[in-house]
Amino acid sequence: GSVLEQKLLHKLALANVPRPDTLVLKDDTNTMDDMVNSMAAVKAKGLERIAYLTVRVHIKRSQAFLDEKVPASAKAGLHIDFLAAEDILEVVRS
Repeated sequence: GSVLEQKLLHKLALANVPRPDTLVLKDDTNTMDDMVNSMAAVKAKGLERIAYLTVRVHIKRSQAFLDEKVPASAKAGLHIDFLAAEDILEVVRS
């Protein structure tokens, strides 16, 4: 969570990449909580783009929960990506 977030932000800064807004979900207990609560936070912040970072094996499940549990109106106007944590870890480690 937070440790990986800080490492990633540091690497992005070294590469002169603008700092993205980040949200680490600390109190959620499952993927459904993650999708519902993160969408509420994204809307509250007025963001237009979100990237979910999760392990590759959870991406399809995360997408399914987002499709099934979050109303289309809550996702309207958002660009949503899912990224495999394994890919990001490779960037952070290098």
